[in-house]
Amino acid sequence: MRNLVRLIYISRSTSDINDTVEFEPGIALILAKSRNNNRQNGLGGVLYFGNGCFFQCLEGPAEKVDALYQKLHQDPRHKDLKMLSRQKIERPAFAKWDMKYVKLDSQINGFLASHGYTKFDPYAMDDKTTEDLIRFLKLAPPADQEELADEAAELLAPKHERMLRFAVAVSMLSLLVALWALAVALKIL
Repeated sequence: MRNLVRLIYISRSTSDINDTVEFEPGIALILAKSRNNNRQNGLGGVLYFGNGCFFQCLEGPAEKVDALYQKLHQDPRHKDLKMLSRQKIERPAFAKWDMKYVKLDSQINGFLASHGYTKFDPYAMDDKTTEDLIRFLKLAPPADQEELADEAAELLAPKHERMLRFAVAVSMLSLLVALWALAVALKIL
């Protein structure tokens, strides 16, 4: 049987990520990379970002979850990393998500108010609120995944466009060399 764990951690963003816009480019890039890496490592989970703080739940094989958490300590986009919990689980709550992203500011604010909090500050949350938030995020509809993927693709496009232009230039150069070789061969024959 697999050794599955759920690790919940929080951190503060080191960049100026704007959590008031619908799809923030910084979050889109983090999600695109996280989803790709998590898919390759058999991990899943959920991410919420608000008030400059990340709240993330990672689930999967213990060695993979622990390795990722250690790697996050080296990630310059985070500071003040704090593990809230790490527990063995029978099955993942977010099994169908490489990384579910929830953007529900009004609903989160209602959730926080019902637990006696006036703003999203995961460093002030108690264990019960943390577990309730995980259940809340599990049931919450995800942010529009397709739109978020498009946002990430748009941000990455300049790099891909440069690579495409380079590939076209190399192809054109190869074609010119082939034409020159053909012209030389025809004159020689």
